[in-house]
Amino acid sequence: MPFNNRFAKQNYAFTRSPIRTEKPLTSDWFLHAHFAIRRRFTDLIDSMAQQSRIRRLILDDLTRTIEILHQDPLRYSDGNYPEAGWISHFLTDDRCVSLGLFHNDDMVAVLITEKLSLNGCLMWFIAVDQQKQGSGFGTELLRYFEKHAGDYGIEWVFLNATKNSLDFYRKNEYITGNSAAVYEHYKDLK
Repeated sequence: MPFNNRFAKQNYAFTRSPIRTEKPLTSDWFLHAHFAIRRRFTDLIDSMAQQSRIRRLILDDLTRTIEILHQDPLRYSDGNYPEAGWISHFLTDDRCVSLGLFHNDDMVAVLITEKLSLNGCLMWFIAVDQQKQGSGFGTELLRYFEKHAGDYGIEWVFLNATKNSLDFYRKNEYITGNSAAVYEHYKDLK
């Protein structure tokens, strides 16, 4: 492209793409790049989903469930952890929804709820294996439960949690009550 004057040549130098192409970059190129990136991201999520699966917990899962629940933030005020006999009730009772997230065939997160009247439930526990915390497994399990809550006849969730988990529940759009030691959270799932 011949340049008639020095100003036009300088202007062209600033407006051309750093990527060498025969044609200038167009919105089609940007759309193509956007969808290529989105496709790679979707493939990544799909591969994670293939490695992770969520299912209802059964009594055979009790030992691993107890291991995950034995964390200091889940310790009761008397210093004890949830007992196996009490937790087994949630795995066998039809009024309870207990889910586990398995990653590479290893349970890494649990969610335990109990149905209440008026189509609600009390979420007793949501916990992630201590070595896997911060990996998004808790959020994935919570979102799965919220998405499928209607299948279990659940329209709203109530739970109590400590101050350490406030950000987690706020990030997941739970309404948080004010308290000093224990915070109440609520979410309408309709």
